[in-house]
Amino acid sequence: MIVLIYFGIITVIDLEHRLILHPTSVAGAILGFIVGTFIYSKRDGLLLGAGWSLLGGAIGFGIMFLLYKIGELVARYRARKMQAAGQNDDEEEALGGGDVYLAGVLGLMLGLPIISALMTFIPYGPYYIIGASLILFRP
Repeated sequence: MIVLIYFGIITVIDLEHRLILHPTSVAGAILGFIVGTFIYSKRDGLLLGAGWSLLGGAIGFGIMFLLYKIGELVARYRARKMQAAGQNDDEEEALGGGDVYLAGVLGLMLGLPIISALMTFIPYGPYYIIGASLILFRP
């Protein structure tokens, strides 16, 4: 229940303000480490469970950090294009730092063994439709 409340708080704040705040990231990291360790310690013992959680957090954070850096390059390119067209740079980010921290939090919760779940195929169509609908029908 605590995890669902945390997810709800992150969702509401991000939808309303387009931010994931540092205090919620810190609280999420603590919660994520506890949850991840608890889940994997049942199977592998406390120390190994904590290790799986930490490794999952590092990988989740690392992958999103790389995407964040690529997003910075895209944002710089976009800013140059806007300035060349005589427009002011709006300083928009392709991916926010809070998203990187959230990926680390989720990695802590899910741990490294979640990689086996990546072998499960999921339909992307509904998510494309939701994204397109949000763009097409925004107020």
